[in-house]
Amino acid sequence: MDSFLILIRGEDLKPGKRPIIPTHVPKLVAELINKCLNAQPNKRPTSEEVYETINIWYSELLKDESTAFVAQIKKAGETIVDNVELKAPN
Repeated sequence: MDSFLILIRGEDLKPGKRPIIPTHVPKLVAELINKCLNAQPNKRPTSEEVYETINIWYSELLKDESTAFVAQIKKAGETIVDNVELKAPN
């Protein structure tokens, strides 16, 4: 299973400031992150809603279903691999 990494710098953790989601992060994941970071707490998903969403995505990945999420994960994995420069050890 492919994975992706989101790095957040310390200066991005100031009140009222939101991190920039890298372009290689699948759109549906970025949307969920942005919902969780909504400035209005009552508009953020509950932990149960986040769990249910991630659980559905995980199930889709395990079954390799033909869904938008699985397609986005595969594309993100290809993008990351295409951008990695392999270097021989010194």
